[in-house]
Amino acid sequence: MGDMALAVTEQPAPLAEPVPHVFTVGEFDDMCEAGIFAPGVRVELVDGVVIDVPPSNPPHSGNIAAFDHVFKHRLGTRAGVRPQLSLPLSEISEPEPDLAIVRWDENFYRDRHPGPDETFAVVEVSYSSLAFDRKTKKRVYGAAGIPEYWIVDVRGERIEIHRRPHALGYNEMHVAERGDAITFVAFPDVPFTVDELLG
Repeated sequence: MGDMALAVTEQPAPLAEPVPHVFTVGEFDDMCEAGIFAPGVRVELVDGVVIDVPPSNPPHSGNIAAFDHVFKHRLGTRAGVRPQLSLPLSEISEPEPDLAIVRWDENFYRDRHPGPDETFAVVEVSYSSLAFDRKTKKRVYGAAGIPEYWIVDVRGERIEIHRRPHALGYNEMHVAERGDAITFVAFPDVPFTVDELLG
């Protein structure tokens, strides 16, 4: 019996896992300006991913309006209050926090958006987004060095106050409930009560 050549079976190359595209803030801004997203649709960029912002219901929008009114009345020109406007945090994150307390600018930031170094605090009003705000948003704001992050738990009628930011979030958390008075670290002489904010 003659020599028989052994057939060599080639192993198929391993399949490559699909990798999602990470958008930069520049790409995201270009898409917004080009009208890629439907009119009236709110989106924000978090960790390079374009996130749909759910439509606001009355408890959510009403609380944003109430906080905005109280903050502007009490802080005056000591700080600017920006409701649901872009806040670039890094090359891949540009969320639109429900409220950002920023350094006062006489031109109202008409020529640019404020950055983390000009932001005293960020407030997210959470009605249906509590888990996302407690995990992803907290990490993103902390990593950007936002000094203070408030999560308004509308259903629970309380405010979670996060301070001392680090790369994964915040080191300190305090819960304020009805009957409590609270202040921003940047403005310790300007107290607010949970009752006046939540109504």
